[in-house]
Amino acid sequence: MGYSCNAIATFALEAIIEILNRDNGEHPKGIGNGWIGNSRGDKAGKPYFYEVGKERADGAITGPTYYEVRNGCKETSGFRISGNGVIERFPGTSSKQRDEASIKAYTKMVEVYGRGMSNSHAKSESHPAHDLATSSFLVV
Repeated sequence: MGYSCNAIATFALEAIIEILNRDNGEHPKGIGNGWIGNSRGDKAGKPYFYEVGKERADGAITGPTYYEVRNGCKETSGFRISGNGVIERFPGTSSKQRDEASIKAYTKMVEVYGRGMSNSHAKSESHPAHDLATSSFLVV
């Protein structure tokens, strides 16, 4: 049995891991669901990984995240990517990285499914990445 979620949420999850691996280096064990965190203090530079939680009716992806310590791992606050691809919470990341991943997810959604998407999140909900991706300028 598979896991169901909105396609754009999956694209956002793929994008945030890709961005974290680019910015911080890959997880030392080479796992696909891992990254090196940006966190400050005692978690700075720690390897993190996530597990996917229960399916959500709204198409979101949620689950626990962990960072590695000397003899195991400790659970953090967990992650949440909304059904419209906005990364609401992802430990060990910056807001800039989360925003970039949401924009990449929206762009991929348009590339794969086109601008005439019939999905509810494409028509009825405002997507922050859409506002950024379709604006004539962007201030960074």
